[in-house]
Amino acid sequence: MTRLQRAGTAAATVMIAGALLLTGCNSLTNASPSRVVQSAPEQSVAPRTEDLPTSAELEAALLNADDLGGTFTESPPGSDSPTTGASEPSFTGCRLLADLLNTSDGDPEQKQASATFEGAGISVSETLTALPATLMDPAYTVARKALSSCGSISYVSANERIDFELTPIHFGGPDSIGVRMDGAYLGTQVNGYLLIERLGKNVVMGYVFFQAAGGSSQVASAYYRLAIATARESLGLNG
Repeated sequence: MTRLQRAGTAAATVMIAGALLLTGCNSLTNASPSRVVQSAPEQSVAPRTEDLPTSAELEAALLNADDLGGTFTESPPGSDSPTTGASEPSFTGCRLLADLLNTSDGDPEQKQASATFEGAGISVSETLTALPATLMDPAYTVARKALSSCGSISYVSANERIDFELTPIHFGGPDSIGVRMDGAYLGTQVNGYLLIERLGKNVVMGYVFFQAAGGSSQVASAYYRLAIATARESLGLNG
């Protein structure tokens, strides 16, 4: 599941960051796999009247392995990075979504935390990103448009390629959007889910679930709803 984990983590961690770049914002921070806490570098920026969650608060709002139960373990940072000399994996096909997923830069005011977990044939990735509303609004609009624009996309790594058929899926509230991803890897059916949901004016969650040799959305939906509830409770966004 290592290559699939990388595909899932990449999708979850760069969705909003890529949208920021496409909407013309500066790109200075870099999202990376597994549990990551990002703080923007110090810069001279115009003061904001709104308070954002801190990186530590975002990290505390993520799921952990105990939340998922069973045999899940958290993947260490960098565990799915490409080997030396290997080409960087990328998404191809539907250009709007592929461009978004292949972008790894964000805005200097961005705060972000992410985690990836591996279970028995299952990979779960969650990312929480905080931005001022003036930046979040256009970024989220672009991300929603990209997710709804494609019927297929491919993930290419080294000499391997996974072709995914995309179907709209809805697990969360009215501010969520997502796709189901169906393909095959080394002759095995692969089923995945890529979703984003805005939890407030400043926070968005990215979620990716992959499973091998399975096609039911029941487990993916359950973990998604748990992630949403945990983040809302921890960040005080239930109102």
